[in-house]
Amino acid sequence: DAAARPAGMGDVTGQVHFRLYDESHLPVAYPIVYWDFPDRRPAPLTRGATCDCGDPPTAARGEADGSFTLRNIPAGPVWLVVQKGGFRRITQVEVVPGAQTRLPDAATELPVRQASEAGEEIPRIAIGTGRFDPIEDVFARLRLGPITPDFHFDYARYEADPAAWGLDLFLYQPPREVEDNDRELLAPSWLALLQRPDDLFAYDFLFGPCADTTDYAAALTSPLIRQHLAQYVNNGGKLYATDYSYLLVEQTFPAHIDFGAPEGRDGNADGHVGDRAFMQLASQGTLRYASQNRASPPPLRAWLEVLGISAQGFVPTEGNWVNIRGVGTIEACCREGQRVAITPEVVMSGPNGVDPFVGNFGPSHATWAEAEAEGANYPHTLRFPHGCGEVMYSTYHTAEEAGAVLTPQELVLLYLILEIGECNLDPVKE
Repeated sequence: DAAARPAGMGDVTGQVHFRLYDESHLPVAYPIVYWDFPDRRPAPLTRGATCDCGDPPTAARGEADGSFTLRNIPAGPVWLVVQKGGFRRITQVEVVPGAQTRLPDAATELPVRQASEAGEEIPRIAIGTGRFDPIEDVFARLRLGPITPDFHFDYARYEADPAAWGLDLFLYQPPREVEDNDRELLAPSWLALLQRPDDLFAYDFLFGPCADTTDYAAALTSPLIRQHLAQYVNNGGKLYATDYSYLLVEQTFPAHIDFGAPEGRDGNADGHVGDRAFMQLASQGTLRYASQNRASPPPLRAWLEVLGISAQGFVPTEGNWVNIRGVGTIEACCREGQRVAITPEVVMSGPNGVDPFVGNFGPSHATWAEAEAEGANYPHTLRFPHGCGEVMYSTYHTAEEAGAVLTPQELVLLYLILEIGECNLDPVKE
């Protein structure tokens, strides 16, 4: 209302988004937006695993569709900041007195390159390339890497000159059995990264997408590597694992998630499949395990509705091979001198298609409602804090198949990546 606006003040409005490889826009839910005076340009973000959130600004939160309005800003040039999950753009904009200015897309587009002098900041991301879940394909569609005509990450162009892309996305090669190699990647060793805390702690995000469990089983028998992973998260790092890479979570944080154990056995079980022929068919796309999941957090449901995916939060998922029986509550120390109970948040849940008590594989034909009535819905996506950082695990793949558009499950996990990427202002100190 112009009549209510103080003299010499103006408003700015816009919509925070990513620009995808095809020039379409993906709205970013609930972005952080704020402004500052022209002589007070915001300091660069602290990068890597850190508890340093800087001096938190007085900021507005955008809506589920990324839209925002900042009111009563002094007329003239100001710094405008749009931010989500470690992606931040700083732009100088001109505020018109007595008016509302619609900002151009260039001012509200989250960056995909690190160029702090130009006001573009992105998180440092390490990916242990998984045989079954090529999450780098999703990042390529976000323009965080080169893309092939069939919508995959273009390894050849990336490997020819990684520095040319100006990226802070680094691919690592996990250890594998020779007969399991289906793609040779010229990349440093994932195992070596986990053994070097100074290198590991330089990353904001550590992604362990689905790979053969042999990729991690031997490495995670090392108490030192488990210690490094736990310290990484405690110091502010974000650990993300999917499906068969559950060992990264189970071995490092064993009390948080109860992975399905066969009947008659106690504790967490090795949840991978013994039928190599079946797994070969699955890896070739001949077989898939699909499930019907439902999002629990209302903000996620609202964003899915904005995208036209689901009004009730239902999302079909594919590439889901590991079962979770439940979650555990642990006591952590401390917040304001008091011990705190931490229970993983169940973000997505649905029926399992693999019987965790027998080990038989096969798609579940039960609907979400039928499974809920029978008490047969289980956690499929979870998140929990640890110190200044956070852990997220999903039983289903991020990138089940490459395509021209992001799939519902890719969008759900992208939403969560941006959520856990935000600095924890109220950590439980370990």
